[in-house]
Amino acid sequence: MKTVNLINRMASLTMVLALTTAVFTGCSKNKEEGPVGSTDKGMVKMTVTTSGEFDKNKGADINVTVSSHDSRANYQKWKVNGVETGAEMNHTYLSDAFNGGKTLILESPETYLGASVNVSAATSDIGYTLKYKLEEKGKVVEEATVLVSKDKPVRKNWVFSNYGK
Repeated sequence: MKTVNLINRMASLTMVLALTTAVFTGCSKNKEEGPVGSTDKGMVKMTVTTSGEFDKNKGADINVTVSSHDSRANYQKWKVNGVETGAEMNHTYLSDAFNGGKTLILESPETYLGASVNVSAATSDIGYTLKYKLEEKGKVVEEATVLVSKDKPVRKNWVFSNYGK
Protein backbone atom coordinates (compact mmCIF):
# COMPACT_ATOMS: atom_id res chain seq x y z
CA MET A 1 0.00 0.00 0.00
CA LYS A 2 2.97 2.34 0.43
CA THR A 3 3.55 2.17 -3.31
CA VAL A 4 -0.10 2.99 -4.00
CA ASN A 5 -0.02 5.97 -1.60
CA LEU A 6 3.22 7.20 -3.17
CA ILE A 7 1.70 6.92 -6.66
CA ASN A 8 -1.38 8.88 -5.56
CA ARG A 9 0.75 11.59 -3.96
CA MET A 10 2.96 11.85 -7.06
CA ALA A 11 -0.11 12.04 -9.29
CA SER A 12 -1.63 14.82 -7.19
CA LEU A 13 1.64 16.76 -7.15
CA THR A 14 2.01 16.38 -10.92
CA MET A 15 -1.55 17.66 -11.43
CA VAL A 16 -0.98 20.71 -9.21
CA LEU A 17 2.33 21.52 -10.94
CA ALA A 18 0.77 21.17 -14.39
CA LEU A 19 -2.13 23.46 -13.50
CA THR A 20 0.13 26.01 -11.84
CA THR A 21 2.39 26.09 -14.89
CA ALA A 22 -0.58 26.41 -17.25
CA VAL A 23 -2.11 29.21 -15.18
CA PHE A 24 1.09 31.25 -14.97
CA THR A 25 2.05 30.80 -18.61
CA GLY A 26 -1.44 31.03 -20.03
CA CYS A 27 -3.06 33.89 -18.19
CA SER A 28 -1.06 36.81 -19.51
CA LYS A 29 -2.69 39.10 -22.03
CA ASN A 30 -1.35 40.32 -25.33
CA LYS A 31 -2.49 43.94 -25.58
CA GLU A 32 -2.57 43.88 -29.38
CA GLU A 33 -4.78 40.82 -29.68
CA GLY A 34 -7.22 41.47 -26.84
CA PRO A 35 -7.99 38.94 -24.11
CA VAL A 36 -6.38 35.54 -24.28
CA GLY A 37 -8.90 32.73 -24.35
CA SER A 38 -10.41 29.86 -26.16
CA THR A 39 -13.88 29.59 -27.60
CA ASP A 40 -15.08 26.28 -28.90
CA LYS A 41 -11.62 24.78 -29.50
CA GLY A 42 -12.79 21.22 -28.86
CA MET A 43 -12.94 19.14 -25.73
CA VAL A 44 -10.60 16.72 -24.02
CA LYS A 45 -12.30 13.36 -23.54
CA MET A 46 -10.95 10.51 -21.40
CA THR A 47 -12.53 7.06 -21.27
CA VAL A 48 -11.20 4.75 -18.54
CA THR A 49 -12.35 1.14 -17.98
CA THR A 50 -11.25 -1.41 -15.40
CA SER A 51 -11.87 -5.13 -15.81
CA GLY A 52 -14.14 -7.16 -13.55
CA GLU A 53 -11.08 -8.31 -11.57
CA PHE A 54 -10.69 -4.79 -10.17
CA ASP A 55 -11.36 -5.22 -6.44
CA LYS A 56 -10.23 -2.54 -4.02
CA ASN A 57 -10.51 -5.09 -1.19
CA LYS A 58 -7.85 -7.19 -2.95
CA GLY A 59 -5.34 -4.37 -3.35
CA ALA A 60 -6.52 -2.77 -6.60
CA ASP A 61 -6.14 1.01 -6.64
CA ILE A 62 -6.74 3.73 -9.21
CA ASN A 63 -6.74 7.51 -9.25
CA VAL A 64 -8.10 9.39 -12.27
CA THR A 65 -7.88 13.17 -11.98
CA VAL A 66 -8.91 15.75 -14.57
CA SER A 67 -8.85 19.51 -14.43
CA SER A 68 -9.21 22.58 -16.61
CA HIS A 69 -9.41 26.34 -16.38
CA ASP A 70 -10.59 29.18 -18.59
CA SER A 71 -8.72 32.32 -19.67
CA ARG A 72 -9.41 33.94 -16.28
CA ALA A 73 -8.02 30.93 -14.37
CA ASN A 74 -11.51 29.88 -13.25
CA TYR A 75 -11.97 26.18 -12.61
CA GLN A 76 -14.39 24.50 -14.99
CA LYS A 77 -17.18 21.94 -14.90
CA TRP A 78 -16.61 18.56 -16.55
CA LYS A 79 -19.10 15.92 -17.64
CA VAL A 80 -18.74 12.46 -16.12
CA ASN A 81 -20.78 9.80 -17.91
CA GLY A 82 -22.90 12.64 -19.32
CA VAL A 83 -23.59 14.34 -15.97
CA GLU A 84 -22.13 17.81 -15.41
CA THR A 85 -20.01 18.25 -12.27
CA GLY A 86 -19.41 21.37 -10.24
CA ALA A 87 -16.51 23.70 -11.07
CA GLU A 88 -13.57 22.36 -9.05
CA MET A 89 -9.80 22.58 -9.16
CA ASN A 90 -9.50 18.79 -9.60
CA HIS A 91 -12.15 16.23 -10.44
CA THR A 92 -10.82 13.01 -8.84
CA TYR A 93 -12.21 9.50 -9.15
CA LEU A 94 -10.78 6.74 -6.97
CA SER A 95 -11.17 2.98 -6.58
CA ASP A 96 -14.83 3.11 -5.49
CA ALA A 97 -15.79 4.52 -8.90
CA PHE A 98 -14.15 1.53 -10.66
CA ASN A 99 -14.75 -1.35 -8.21
CA GLY A 100 -15.94 -4.53 -9.93
CA GLY A 101 -15.04 -3.24 -13.39
CA LYS A 102 -16.58 0.03 -14.54
CA THR A 103 -16.16 2.70 -17.20
CA LEU A 104 -15.97 6.46 -16.71
CA ILE A 105 -16.17 8.92 -19.59
CA LEU A 106 -14.84 12.35 -18.61
CA GLU A 107 -15.33 15.34 -20.93
CA SER A 108 -13.90 18.82 -20.52
CA PRO A 109 -15.73 21.95 -21.63
CA GLU A 110 -14.81 23.10 -25.13
CA THR A 111 -13.66 26.50 -23.88
CA TYR A 112 -10.70 25.42 -21.77
CA LEU A 113 -7.46 27.36 -21.89
CA GLY A 114 -5.49 24.66 -20.07
CA ALA A 115 -6.49 21.10 -19.18
CA SER A 116 -4.78 18.10 -17.64
CA VAL A 117 -5.54 14.40 -17.27
CA ASN A 118 -3.79 12.09 -14.84
CA VAL A 119 -4.18 8.31 -14.43
CA SER A 120 -2.40 6.26 -11.75
CA ALA A 121 -3.18 2.58 -11.33
CA ALA A 122 -1.56 -0.05 -9.13
CA THR A 123 -2.27 -3.19 -7.14
CA SER A 124 -0.72 -4.84 -4.12
CA ASP A 125 -2.34 -8.22 -4.87
CA ILE A 126 -4.67 -9.23 -7.74
CA GLY A 127 -3.91 -7.79 -11.18
CA TYR A 128 -6.52 -6.26 -13.48
CA THR A 129 -6.87 -4.86 -16.98
CA LEU A 130 -6.99 -1.11 -17.52
CA LYS A 131 -8.23 0.35 -20.81
CA TYR A 132 -8.01 4.03 -21.57
CA LYS A 133 -8.59 6.26 -24.54
CA LEU A 134 -7.70 9.94 -24.54
CA GLU A 135 -9.00 12.28 -27.22
CA GLU A 136 -8.51 15.97 -27.91
CA LYS A 137 -10.70 17.81 -30.39
CA GLY A 138 -12.08 14.49 -31.64
CA LYS A 139 -8.67 12.97 -32.39
CA VAL A 140 -7.17 10.07 -30.44
CA VAL A 141 -4.10 11.21 -28.49
CA GLU A 142 -3.38 7.85 -26.85
CA GLU A 143 -5.22 4.57 -26.47
CA ALA A 144 -4.05 1.44 -24.66
CA THR A 145 -5.04 -1.73 -22.87
CA VAL A 146 -2.57 -2.69 -20.13
CA LEU A 147 -2.34 -5.29 -17.40
CA VAL A 148 -1.79 -3.68 -14.01
CA SER A 149 0.15 -5.98 -11.69
CA LYS A 150 2.25 -5.71 -8.52
CA ASP A 151 5.39 -4.95 -10.48
CA LYS A 152 3.71 -2.95 -13.29
CA PRO A 153 1.88 0.13 -12.02
CA VAL A 154 0.61 2.63 -14.58
CA ARG A 155 1.21 6.41 -14.38
CA LYS A 156 0.16 8.64 -17.24
CA ASN A 157 -0.01 12.43 -17.32
CA TRP A 158 -1.15 14.71 -20.16
CA VAL A 159 -1.39 18.50 -20.34
CA PHE A 160 -3.31 20.42 -23.04
CA SER A 161 -3.26 24.10 -23.88
CA ASN A 162 -5.32 26.35 -26.12
CA TYR A 163 -3.14 29.35 -25.30
CA GLY A 164 -2.71 31.47 -28.40
CA LYS A 165 -5.11 29.38 -30.48
